[in-house]
Amino acid sequence: MNEARLFFARPVEEKQRIGYGSSSAFRGYMANGVENTAGKPDLREQVEIAAEGLPAAAHAWPPFERLRGPNQWPDMQPQLKEAIQEFSGCMMGVSTELTHAVCIAMGLERGAIQPLFEPAPHWQLKLASYKAVASDPSGEPGMGVGAHTDSGFLTLLLQDDSGGLEAFTQGEWIEVVPLGADVLVCNLGEVCQMMSGGYLLATPHRVRSTPKPRLSIPFFYNPALEAVVEPLELPSHLPWEREPDYDQQTQWRRPQNALLAQYGANAFKSLARSHPAVFERHHPDLRLLDDGRVVRATDRVTRCEATEGERDCNGTS
Repeated sequence: MNEARLFFARPVEEKQRIGYGSSSAFRGYMANGVENTAGKPDLREQVEIAAEGLPAAAHAWPPFERLRGPNQWPDMQPQLKEAIQEFSGCMMGVSTELTHAVCIAMGLERGAIQPLFEPAPHWQLKLASYKAVASDPSGEPGMGVGAHTDSGFLTLLLQDDSGGLEAFTQGEWIEVVPLGADVLVCNLGEVCQMMSGGYLLATPHRVRSTPKPRLSIPFFYNPALEAVVEPLELPSHLPWEREPDYDQQTQWRRPQNALLAQYGANAFKSLARSHPAVFERHHPDLRLLDDGRVVRATDRVTRCEATEGERDCNGTS
């Protein structure tokens, strides 16, 4: 957290040395308002980091292969790289234990879904700095990040004491109160929802602007890019049931948001939507459809219904 604060306090020209515009894998520094969520600019600046890899070919197929690549590190602050490497290593261990716990909670063996993370998880990490925003005359705060679910399996969030984080549950938005620097908030992602056939739901969340600056560091624990997520056969005796009339999918989610079975495709969908400028600059041979699928620019496609039953969403012709 200290290293992140030092980085964001630097002059913008120093931060732009690792600007994400030069990364086809959507990594690096992004100025305030560059990323968008649910079609609206996010009121934060951030740095995107992910598992280190070799650069992919310019026109690699399938598109998710282009998410592999090197990170951009600030040469004027080497301690930041060291801190992130140490932190991400720790989060990998915590994520593995939580994954075992999720399996046990579903009545499965603790290692039941390990193949999804082989040969290696495609983890991601974000340093996010929110500017202080005063409430408007009506008393309503602005939105730092709009409502969304994460495309991966688990998200572990380290946040400061500024507040602002909200989660959608049982039909309403509730505050996720900061409990200290030694407490991580855990969200479930879209992979967890697909894997469990909707038994466990991805956590919709958003961040309201606060009257003082806010710093958060989410760590995203994801399957291997090439992993294909299929619904598990869960035991019939599971103890929890959702309310019969409670449908989280339709209460807040955009009408078209295909949950794609191949994790890499689901991840690319999220990044292409959030960073259209990088998508257009580095991937002009691709086209982003309304439902989130990414196809070749020359492909003709059929309509894809964004439902659990059709989450594979092929249809390229």
